[in-house]
Amino acid sequence: MKHLTILLLFSTIMIDGFTQKEIFDITTYTAPKGWKKQISEGNSGVQYSVQDDAKGTFCLMTLFKAIPGTDNSKTNFEASWDELVKGIFSVSTPPEMQPVAEEDGWEVQSGYAPFESSGLTGVALLTSTSGYGQIVNILILTNTDVYEQAMTLFLESVSFKKPATKPTDATGNTNTKPVQSNNTSIKDKYTFNTTNFDDGWTSVIKKDWVEVTKGDMTVFLLYGLPYNVSNFSGTGVRERDYYWDNYVTKYFSVESKRYNDNGEVIGSFQPDYVEGWAKDKATGQRRFIGMRLSIAPNTAFIVIASAKNESLLRQQFPKANDKYTSDLANMSSYNKFAVGKNDLTGTWSSSGGGTMNWYSTTTGNNVGATGVVASDIFRFNTDGSYSSDHSGASGWVGSMNTYQSKYRGTYSVSNWNVTATKRFNGKTESFSAWFEIGKEGRLLHLEAPGLKYSLFKEK
Repeated sequence: MKHLTILLLFSTIMIDGFTQKEIFDITTYTAPKGWKKQISEGNSGVQYSVQDDAKGTFCLMTLFKAIPGTDNSKTNFEASWDELVKGIFSVSTPPEMQPVAEEDGWEVQSGYAPFESSGLTGVALLTSTSGYGQIVNILILTNTDVYEQAMTLFLESVSFKKPATKPTDATGNTNTKPVQSNNTSIKDKYTFNTTNFDDGWTSVIKKDWVEVTKGDMTVFLLYGLPYNVSNFSGTGVRERDYYWDNYVTKYFSVESKRYNDNGEVIGSFQPDYVEGWAKDKATGQRRFIGMRLSIAPNTAFIVIASAKNESLLRQQFPKANDKYTSDLANMSSYNKFAVGKNDLTGTWSSSGGGTMNWYSTTTGNNVGATGVVASDIFRFNTDGSYSSDHSGASGWVGSMNTYQSKYRGTYSVSNWNVTATKRFNGKTESFSAWFEIGKEGRLLHLEAPGLKYSLFKEK
């Protein structure tokens, strides 16, 4: 195999065989045409793969969801390499690092090394992009130089949306507390049900949605709704019509309905966006509304913007109908609420996994599968102590690598942060912490460089 370098991978090569732009989390990219696409369980990453069984060659490119990072891009790379490469595959040498690239506030650290897993050998290439407190990782595994041009075009196509500003008090003081009560919010046993963001938006928990307001503009972040692809595939029913007609009309008396497709006539290229005039059933006000629909595995998410008139909605959300970089869809990042001192007491856990089946390109037969499973449990006690247990397995099914770790220490909480002692190698870990609200309750997010936990409370 030829010597792979980042300089080669980032050179400008235009080739056919790639589709339109796609968006995943904060990353926009061009997907390789004809490669198999898989979304990981929990929506933590998107993977593209290709294999030539006759030649024994393969290539996997995995784009991961953004996670919190430090201000040091090299530290972020090292933590990501330990988790995504060394934690899964056998790697005998340190990664060969490439020159650091910088653009628009983002800094890219890249490195590669040979790997081995259950008799499979190749090269693991990791690009770790740091900026604005976030890390976006792309991991490429291959055993051939045949796909160098495809890898190049994929990496060249990648761009990132700058994350939303950190939730703070509306005064802009990042050290002040979120609002602890609100007369119109849903009350529960947790400390915070309102968040004031430093860009002027305010989020409040409601029965069926999180309501985000700024001035006279209101955005409704509806909790996840049922989605079954069989209701739409081959039926002639469009998702955007179904959710507008069956859910938007629950809360608005619709006067008009129209699309804003920018002249696009091919259905699969049209945005999942509908707009029109309607009367808000709760207030009786006549409003111009826009609905943006997003689909995750088995779940649909609706974001509705409500403005006094069409001009104001366009002004606030000029890209509401953009298929790949909708600023209205990105309002989902405002479903974010601080963690109070007494909110963590109890047991929080998550578990999940996924598999990827490999098929021969010549016979079509299944030649094996790779998979990953993981379980994480945190127990927070009233006396300030905690325990956490982590276990999982990854690799080729039938010969997976397993891991198990246990931690015991103390913890403290300060609105957007949870600090836990005696973590890996006895070190203290500082997690960014917040609640995301859903129909079934609160999802606790704990994130640190190279770590991301999304936990439900056990009853």
